[in-house]
Amino acid sequence: MTEESGEWWKTENSQSNNSEDDASEKIVKNILINNITQNEEHHSFQQEYERRFAEKENLSKPLIDMQNSDSTMIIWVLWFFTGFLGGHRLVLGHKGIAILYFFTFGVFLFAWLGDAFILNNLIIDTRENQFKNKNS
Repeated sequence: MTEESGEWWKTENSQSNNSEDDASEKIVKNILINNITQNEEHHSFQQEYERRFAEKENLSKPLIDMQNSDSTMIIWVLWFFTGFLGGHRLVLGHKGIAILYFFTFGVFLFAWLGDAFILNNLIIDTRENQFKNKNS
């Protein structure tokens, strides 16, 4: 009946497509299984972060000695007077963000004001990074 109506090709193609689909599914499953079993090391988020970003060359390099007790006050003064231009970010070693602040006036002052809430954490992180950089 299908040959008479001119649809004989549908039955042949559907049979060959099913076998091709099954073969491609098996290949995809094998690839996924191999990728999963090869990565036997499972890291927590913190370990993965440290492995990728806390390497020596990726640490931010501040322009001042952050171990100095006056560094916190210096960063806060820079935030107040030059923060909308990225001055505090540049001194902390965040050069990319500093350039962004410079051309967008602190991302239209919103990011500059937001930095007021996280600046102490940025200072602490920069101190830790500088300490790691000196000791490694």
